Parts: sequence; structure tokens; C-alpha cells
Amino acid sequence: YVGLFFLAGVATAVVTYGFWPSQWVAYEVGVMLLIAALTGVALAFPMKVSPQAVASVAMAPLFLGALVLSPFQAVAAAVTGTVLADVWLRRRPLVMSFNVGVTSIAVGLSSVLFHSLAPTDDAPLLGAQVFGSAALSGLALHAANLGAMAGMVSLRKGLSFWAVWKRTWVMDSVQEGGSLALGYLGAVLVQDAWWAVLLLVVPLVLGYVALSRSVREARENIKLAQQLEGQMKELRDTQAQLIQSAKMASVGTLAAGVAHEISNPLFAILGRTELLLRHPESHLVSERSREYLKSIHEMAQRASTIVHELLAFSGTNNNVWEPVKMTEAVDVALDLMGKEICKSGIEIAKDYADVPMVSGLPNKLQQVFVNLLLNARDAMPQGGKVQIRCWVEAGYVKVSVRDDGVGIPEELKPHLFEPFVTTKEVGKGTGLGLFVCHRIVTEHAGRILIASEVGRGTEVVVELPIAKAEDSSAGPHVAEASRT
Repeated sequence: YVGLFFLAGVATAVVTYGFWPSQWVAYEVGVMLLIAALTGVALAFPMKVSPQAVASVAMAPLFLGALVLSPFQAVAAAVTGTVLADVWLRRRPLVMSFNVGVTSIAVGLSSVLFHSLAPTDDAPLLGAQVFGSAALSGLALHAANLGAMAGMVSLRKGLSFWAVWKRTWVMDSVQEGGSLALGYLGAVLVQDAWWAVLLLVVPLVLGYVALSRSVREARENIKLAQQLEGQMKELRDTQAQLIQSAKMASVGTLAAGVAHEISNPLFAILGRTELLLRHPESHLVSERSREYLKSIHEMAQRASTIVHELLAFSGTNNNVWEPVKMTEAVDVALDLMGKEICKSGIEIAKDYADVPMVSGLPNKLQQVFVNLLLNARDAMPQGGKVQIRCWVEAGYVKVSVRDDGVGIPEELKPHLFEPFVTTKEVGKGTGLGLFVCHRIVTEHAGRILIASEVGRGTEVVVELPIAKAEDSSAGPHVAEASRT
């Protein structure tokens, strides 16, 4: 492929030299050297707008040469500038050969087309016919260059070039059009004086510096945004791990109470079964055998319910939002924690009103009340009373968990919802309970309010909005939780 383009480029130079004679006077030579220098600088320092689109002003001097020089002189100037840039960039001979071939073909085709369509070689470029010829010449220059590069990329990487170009063709076209317009303007200036094209150099250099700086800053901002997105994802993953860690810590705390809850019905099941099996000929036909079997069924059902609630509470894959009765979520927490709390000499009092449904994740809401009950138990080491109320107010279902324990010190109140903040002794608390509660309640578009006084107890109120009809299948909401 490279060899084909290189030979075609050489053939283009030979044909243009033979069919379009050139005048080697000082004016043409000076313009050739100027165009070669501008082409080399533009190719050596392209404007990197994106990985796919390179906004180089090299098309401007190439198009300028095609318009004001003979075809062979335009090819010679373009090839000289291309070689200078490739030498500066230390490119391999293979790459240099390909670039020389592509440049020769594109510039030769463009120049031949213009000189064939223009009325005369010295016709004013601002004339309508000449302008149309120049437009077709510029289009040929762009198409030849694009086709050659697309063919090379397609040979090396398949048809991926076209998939990328479909996303960037608008930007590419604007860039190439701007460069061609600069080349045309330069040709108009050169018609008056060869040095007039230098008037374009200063704004081009300033534009290059400004655009390069803007692109560099934009790339840095994109990189920072990507890093921030990665950090936010990592933070969300960490928060999810913290919530699960707190849940598993609660499960560990519940283990003794659950074991006691399960052992009682299992003991009854075993005892009744042994009695039935000891004298089956007499017991299984008696009235008492039916009572024993009923008792076995009730105790087994009780054990199954406790295990099911514990598994549902500790699960992480139940992410289906559904209507939830807050009183039922509290009762599940009491089923898991009630016996353990009562063993600590703590009385539990319930006051439930008839409340509507809220929309949420049942196991997460259960986790909130398990954590609150654990905190209430730990706040009353000598025993006491926990009052649980549930009512509706101002479009919210509210649940209050109040204890008459030791209370929360004033200096800790501003930090209650921060992770690893705890009033418990070392080794008796993770400091994640209220952080997790706050996180879960916020995800449910609710609020969690805490009022506490040292020596007089603590009241925690959880407020969740009443579920609407469309909320039954809704995902997580975002709301700001109030802190008191």
C-alpha cells in the first residue's frame, strides 16, 4: 500500500512536470520556499483536538501552493515541507514514503484540477468562476487526503476508521474547511505581493497557542472528571460495604438471641416427638397426640419464621422496591431483637396507629429499626423502658424509638451521622449504626431526627413519605435528611 502511493506520487510529479511547464523565476522560487516552510511547521506542530481529529493548518499552505504555483511547483513545495516535518519528528522511512506519496497525489490532483478549470493562470481569485474552481480544487485536496488515510487505517485496523469518522466527521469538516479558507485567503494576498502571506502567520501562531492551551485545559478537565467519577463509584462501593458490614455486625449481635429463640421451639418439637415415638400404639390415636402434633407444627412454623426473617435481614440481593408497612418492619426487628432486649431487663411498649404503606426495601428498613433497638438496649445497661410509636403526620409515616438511657453528650451530637462515631466502649460498637440508618433513610427520601439529653434518654424519629401508586416499583430516591 505504501509502495503504491509512493510510486503514484512520483508519477504525479513526473506528469505535472511534463504537462504543466513551470517558470523558475525568483518570485515562484520564493513562494515555493515559503510554502514549504509553512507546510513543514504546520505538520510538525499540529493542533491536537481529539485522538481522532487533528486540526492542522497544513491544508492552508498546501492549498495556497495549489492555487498560486504550477502543479509541479506545488507538488515540489508540498513534498519539501512534508519531508522537513517527518525528519523533525524522526519518522521511519516507510512512514515518510507514504506521507510523500499522499501529499504528492493530493496536491497534484488539486492543482491540476484548478488550473484546468480556471480561465487563465493569472485570473483574479475573487472572481466567481475562479472561486468555483478553487472550491472544487479544495474539495479534491481534502477527499484525496482523507481517502488515502482511511485506506491505510482500514488495512491496519479493519473498518474501525469509518466507525470513528462517523462520530467526528462534522469536526473534521469544520477543521479542514477552515484551513482551506485560510489557504484561499493566502492565495488572494500572494497575488498582490508574495510576502503578504506572512500577514497570516501572526494570527495563525496566536490561534495555535490559544487553541493548544484550551485543548490542553479541556483534556485536563476531562481527566479530572473521569477521576472524580471513579472516586465517586469507589465511594459508593465503600458505603455499600459499610452498610453490609454494619448489618453483619448486627447479625452477630443477634446470634445469641436468635439461637435462644430457635432452641425453645426445637426443644419442644424434640420433646413432643420423643413422647409420641415412645408409645406410638397408644399416643398416636389419642386426643393428646393430636395436641402434640399441633404443638410441633406451631413450634416448627415459629422456628421457620425466625430463620426466614434473619436470612431476609442479612441478604444483600433484595433490591426490589415494594410497598412496606412500617409497623411490620418494626415487628420483624422486634422478633429478631425482642427476647434479647427483654433479657437485659428492658420493657418494650408499643403504640401503633393504623398507618399507610411506604415505598422501600423491606430488609433495609428492618435494619434501621434493628440498629435503633440495639442502640436503645446499649444505652440502658441497668434496664429501662423502650417506647415505640407509629403514626401519620403531614404526609409522612413516622416511627419513634424512645429510651430512658444515658443520653448523648452535646459534643457528639453534630457528628452522630458520621461513620465510626460511637458513645460505646471500645470493642462494643462499630460506630456505623446511625451512619447506616441515615444513609438508608435518605435513600428512601425520608428524614431521621434525634433528640437526646444526658441522663434523660434519647428519642429517634424516622420519617418516610407515604407511598404513591406509582412508587411501588420505583427505585431509590434522593432527598436531604434533616439532622437535629
